[in-house]
Amino acid sequence: IETVYEIRQNGLFSFIVKDFQRNLSNEVNVIINNIDSIKPEGSLVYSETKPTRNDVEVSVIASDNTNQKVDIVPPAEARVQNVGGNDRYVFSENGSYDFLLRDVAGNETVLTAEIMNIDREPPTGILTYSTETWTKEQVTVELTCDDTITILNNNGSGSFTFYNNGSFVFRIMDAAGNISEVPAQVTWIDKEPPAAVVSYSTMNRTNLDVLVIIDTSDNSGQTVQINVPEGFEPVVVEEKGQYLISGNGTYQVTLVDIAGNERKLTITVNNIDKTLPTAAVEYSTTSLTNENVEIRLTLSEEATVACPEGILAVEKDGNMVYIAHENGEYTFKLTDLAQNVNTITAEIGNIDKKPPAGFVTYSTLEPTRGPVIVRVFADEDFVVSNNLNSVERIFSENGS
Repeated sequence: IETVYEIRQNGLFSFIVKDFQRNLSNEVNVIINNIDSIKPEGSLVYSETKPTRNDVEVSVIASDNTNQKVDIVPPAEARVQNVGGNDRYVFSENGSYDFLLRDVAGNETVLTAEIMNIDREPPTGILTYSTETWTKEQVTVELTCDDTITILNNNGSGSFTFYNNGSFVFRIMDAAGNISEVPAQVTWIDKEPPAAVVSYSTMNRTNLDVLVIIDTSDNSGQTVQINVPEGFEPVVVEEKGQYLISGNGTYQVTLVDIAGNERKLTITVNNIDKTLPTAAVEYSTTSLTNENVEIRLTLSEEATVACPEGILAVEKDGNMVYIAHENGEYTFKLTDLAQNVNTITAEIGNIDKKPPAGFVTYSTLEPTRGPVIVRVFADEDFVVSNNLNSVERIFSENGS
C-alpha cells in the first residue's frame, strides 16, 4: 500500500504506521531540507549615474539563501563584457531593462535597470538680443539653455556685447560632456548718418519756384526720413524728396535714418527773382532842340532791352544809348535774367527840326525922307542870330 503526501516546507515530519489486522504500529520520521521557495535577491551597480555621453555598464550582484549559484539572464539589449571573471552588462541607450535572476530551485526574481543618464545630443542654446531692429547703439546677446551647461569661452559668460556688426560663437558643454557651438550674429547696427545728393530744377535765375530734389541713401537700405522747414512744399510724386521752394533763403533740412542717425543739410536757394526790372530814364536834353535826343536807361538789374520802332540803339563809352529822331512816346521792353518782363516809356516832345517861318513889317512903304524901321516876326518863338540879336533894323538909306 502506498500513500503520497505533499510537503511544502522543510522540517522533521513524524508519520505513525499501523497494522490494523495485527494491531501493530510504527513511527516513521521524515526529514525534508531541500524545499527552497525563497526568491533570489540581487542589486544593480551602475558605472555612471551622472549624465554621460558614454555607454553605461551595469553589474548585477545576486545571492540566494541556499548559497547556490544564481543564474543571471540579461536583457537582449545588453552587451556582455567579462572583466576579471565578472560579467558586466553594457547599455548604449537609455531605457528600462529587466534582468532575470533564477536560483537552483527555479525561483525567479526580476531586477529592472533604469538607465536615463545617457546623453549624446549636443546642447542647443537660445540667443536673445537686446534689440533686433536697426539701432545706432550697442547690441547685447544673452545665451540661455534648457540644460545645465558650461560655457567654454567668453570667460564663462553667457553675455556678449556687439559694438559693431559682426559675429561671435559661444562654445558650450552640457553635463554629459557634449560640446556644441552657438553662433551669434548682428547685422543691424548702423552708426553712420544717411547720405543725400541735392539737385535743383535750375541754377539759373528764374521767376518760377525752384524744385529741390533730395535723393537720400543709407547703408541700412531702408527709407530715410526727411524733416523739412517751412517754405518747402512737398511735390506729390512716386519718388519722395521733391519740394517746391517759392522764395530765396537758406534752409536747414534734417535726415534721420531708421537707426536714428541724423545728418543736417544746408540748402541755399538764391536764384529766384520775381521782381520786375525797372529803369531810370535820362535825356541828353530836355530843352527844345533841332538835334536828335539821346535816351539813357539806368537799369535796376541786368536785363535785355528791346527797342521800340523809331529808336536807334548805339553803344557809347561802353553804354547803350537810344537815339530818338522825332518826338513821341517810346516804350522799351525790359527782360531780366529771370525772364521777368516790364515796360518803360520815354516821352520826348522837345525836338524841333522845322525852321521858323518868318516875315517882316516896315514902318512905312511910302517914299520918305526919314528912316524906315523893319521888324521881323515868325510863326514860333525865335532868336535873331545876327543884327546883334535884335528883331528890328533901321534903314537910313535904301538897301537890304
